[in-house]
Amino acid sequence: HRHEPGGFNGEWLGYTYNDMIMHNLGNDLRTIGVTHLNMPVEVDRDKIGENQNGRGFSVLVVRVTDNPQPGTDEISQAASDSWVGGLKGYLKKDGTRQMARAFIGKLADGHEEVYIVDIPRDITKPGEWGPLEGSKTTFPMPPEGTVQRRLTNTESGCNGVVRSAPDGKWLSYITNDSIGKKQVFIISPSGGEPIQLTSFEQGVISSPFWHYSGHYCVFSNRNALYIVNSDTNSPEFKQIFKIPVTFNERQGNIVWSGDGKYIAFNMGKPEAKQIYVIATAPKYWKK
Repeated sequence: HRHEPGGFNGEWLGYTYNDMIMHNLGNDLRTIGVTHLNMPVEVDRDKIGENQNGRGFSVLVVRVTDNPQPGTDEISQAASDSWVGGLKGYLKKDGTRQMARAFIGKLADGHEEVYIVDIPRDITKPGEWGPLEGSKTTFPMPPEGTVQRRLTNTESGCNGVVRSAPDGKWLSYITNDSIGKKQVFIISPSGGEPIQLTSFEQGVISSPFWHYSGHYCVFSNRNALYIVNSDTNSPEFKQIFKIPVTFNERQGNIVWSGDGKYIAFNMGKPEAKQIYVIATAPKYWKK
């Protein structure tokens, strides 16, 4: 699930993946795959017609294991992922732009941290870890050129969906502050020190979502929507704005429209969540 278009030229899909062959062997680990569209794949037809030709070439890009070793960056699950920089990727130190997906990885003790995987443009070449298609007893393995890196090292772990600023400069996520309250943090795809964006007394509720400008994030805190200035070059950096509408229930799965004019979200009881849309513009934001 979590199928998301993106990648260079918008010709890619990213998603989480569970392997049925490995599931039948009792090894049901979630990981992350990508599909390069416009690369048709023909497969052998089976007797009951389940096998279908594909319009894109698909691979797994993250390595998971059912027995991650303590003290290492090995993980047993990869999820809560998204493209870094949308169609642009992120800017590397050598001046080139790199396609990547950021995600939450689960370590040996169940601890979860922010990871990133660099993805090559050519995903047809097997890497050093094994065949792309896997085997009867092993997972499909990432292609040559994938680089899987851990970005955070927290005491409390990270959660929420890891999302990227539109230009790929920052990744947002949720983790605890120094007094144990969940707050919004950002970190560079290249690593380094994270920056805390929010300091709510009771913490925040939802994962943030970026404005198309890359200068703001929207998130939910209790029964209200808030916007934080995430532009590190702005004098208003970290300033919090409140959308002047109070709701009766918590909001979740918040997204900002591509033009920045609307925010959509889910709200309602677990068995009957609905989709809501609210118009928004900076002149309506309240400090």
